[in-house]
Amino acid sequence: MLVTYNDERHEYRYGGVVIPSVTQCIAPLYSGAFDKIPQAVLERKTEIGKAVHLATELYDEGVLEESSLDDVVRGYFEGWKKFTAEHKCEWLGIEERVFHPSHKYAGKLDRKGFVDGRLFYIDIKTVSVVCKATGVQLAGYLEADSHMLPFNLKMMKPRRAAIQLKPDGRYEWHEFEDANDWPTFISCLTIKRFTS
Repeated sequence: MLVTYNDERHEYRYGGVVIPSVTQCIAPLYSGAFDKIPQAVLERKTEIGKAVHLATELYDEGVLEESSLDDVVRGYFEGWKKFTAEHKCEWLGIEERVFHPSHKYAGKLDRKGFVDGRLFYIDIKTVSVVCKATGVQLAGYLEADSHMLPFNLKMMKPRRAAIQLKPDGRYEWHEFEDANDWPTFISCLTIKRFTS
């Protein structure tokens, strides 16, 4: 059976049945985090984040026309260029949909591949603060995708990291190693199913 995604509804389906996304599952971990931020600001930041993701995707696929970038997006994008210039990156997956066959959830992983020779699952962030919930998010992606990995890649013990892009062209690397991230994700998934 195929997993389908409806972009308009932000909805995954498996066998015609709606299944939760990684982002929906971890939403309670962000409870209250954005309450004091005006809705218009949140919407603007979301649009910037989408544009930056598209720019990095097209760049990594070798088809980005850099002159087409909006000035606001350009700063974040320059951070991605700097990251990929400073580290040897060999992507195995770019903006790839993942699905966990046992737990029946799905999501979209920003990058999977080798960074300086080590296998990483990467999330690209344009937020001002990268929080611990990102590690939980990446654990969900890694576990959903890992059943598809060839044995030799599984043996490499994939790692998880976020690349935080800054509006001034800088970036920060955040690696997540907490073994509790996967159990936390499963707890979030259980709560999501209970409340749905």
